[in-house]
Amino acid sequence: MAKLIEELKFFEPFVGKTYLGKFSSNTDTDISEWEIILNGHAVRTVHSVNDGEYGGETIIYWDKAKKEIVAHYFTTAGFYTVGTMKIEGTKIIAVDELTGSTTGITAVKSETFITDSGGFKVEAYYLKNGVWEEGHNVTYTVENSKKPVFK
Repeated sequence: MAKLIEELKFFEPFVGKTYLGKFSSNTDTDISEWEIILNGHAVRTVHSVNDGEYGGETIIYWDKAKKEIVAHYFTTAGFYTVGTMKIEGTKIIAVDELTGSTTGITAVKSETFITDSGGFKVEAYYLKNGVWEEGHNVTYTVENSKKPVFK
């Protein structure tokens, strides 16, 4: 298996694993699978919510020109995001611009925290009509027996 380039080493603990995410506000579940792609120059995540009700794919890579981590996220809902990630200690801070959303959301910012159990927690906020509002809060644990599903 390829090794990640130095700029993406932070993601090594995630790759090769699948996670089960539980939303704090409802009974939704998310299955997220992580892998190294492009000879270690990128990380790919594929996820599905509620066994394929919604899903997406993210490519995370180091942009040499910008000297930052960039992510492109494509969804089954027909919208996509492009954004940047910054690593601060054991936390990822991401800011993404949305294109094609029908909900009025134009940006998402999130903080991802590594948990003691080897998983992670994501707290997201949505920019809607020029105002940041609480988005979703999901806690992920390793669950390698699961796989993302698309309908």
